[in-house]
This record gives sequence, C-alpha cells and structure tokens, in this order.
Amino acid sequence: WARLCLPVDHPFWQTHFAPNGWGCKCTIRQVSRGEYAQLAAQSTIHTEAPEIRTVRWVNKRTGEEEDVPEGIDPGWNYNPGINREQELARQLATKQARFDSE
Repeated sequence: WARLCLPVDHPFWQTHFAPNGWGCKCTIRQVSRGEYAQLAAQSTIHTEAPEIRTVRWVNKRTGEEEDVPEGIDPGWNYNPGINREQELARQLATKQARFDSE
C-alpha cells in the first residue's frame, strides 16, 4: 500500500489504517490538496484502492474464525480513530459472552 493516496473518508481506511500488526512500521499522513495535485502530476502516488482480499484466520485457543484482510494481523483490521466507542463496546460484549458461557 506504499504511496497510496485516498480521501480521508474512503472505505479502505476502515480496515487498513496503520498500524496493521505487532511491529508494523507503516505510517499514514494527511496531505493538502496542493500537495496531492503535485504528487498526482508527478505520478508518484496511487489513487485507486487496491482490491481487498481476505484470509480465514482461526484462533487456536478458542476456535473462533474470522476473515481478516490479507496483510493485516488478526485484531488489527480496524481504524482505531473511527468509531472507537463502538469498537470498545463490541470487544467488551464479545468478552462478556465468553465469560458468561464458561
């Protein structure tokens, strides 16, 4: 995804926002319209989101299965700045359901 330049509200960023796993060194930075135009004119950026492929991941401890975007570690496939509260509530509900079933 190097040199990928998409609008801030593009759906791609819902699952592909850095970091993408433990030890990930990816960075994302916002550019101005002027800088975007300059980079696009130089053809040094990609302006189309790549196809998102997923892989099936199985949690060895719980047996839970999840489709994770290729290139992203399990549990890192969300944008922490968007819908933070909803993600925390989802994680809490998942943990509570496991706790209640044990």
